[in-house]
Amino acid sequence: MSKDGVPGRELNKTFKEGRRVKAQGFTLIFNPNQVGFSRLAVVAGRKLGLAVERNRVRRRLRELFRKSQSLLKDNFDIIVVVYPELKEQAFQETAGQWFGVLKKGGLIEKNSHWLD
Repeated sequence: MSKDGVPGRELNKTFKEGRRVKAQGFTLIFNPNQVGFSRLAVVAGRKLGLAVERNRVRRRLRELFRKSQSLLKDNFDIIVVVYPELKEQAFQETAGQWFGVLKKGGLIEKNSHWLD
């Protein structure tokens, strides 16, 4: 298990009890955790496309998560459920939506910006 992965039992708990925030192309589900750091899980089903496309989307989202970790207010388990329209988005557009969803969900301060 990598340091930033969410174990299955806690993944189910986050799906059931977590708060959801939608964006164009993905839904963010999050729940506080007690492990001392935030963790990410990306759910990219076959409807998204071939494995190459799904992996590209996962890499983009993991990079956005990595860039946002220092801005997070607390430690969270974060699940990103990806929809097919996300693979058509430019990285900058996805980044803008990612940080917008984090702000909307209260995971980062309203005045935080990812380029800082």
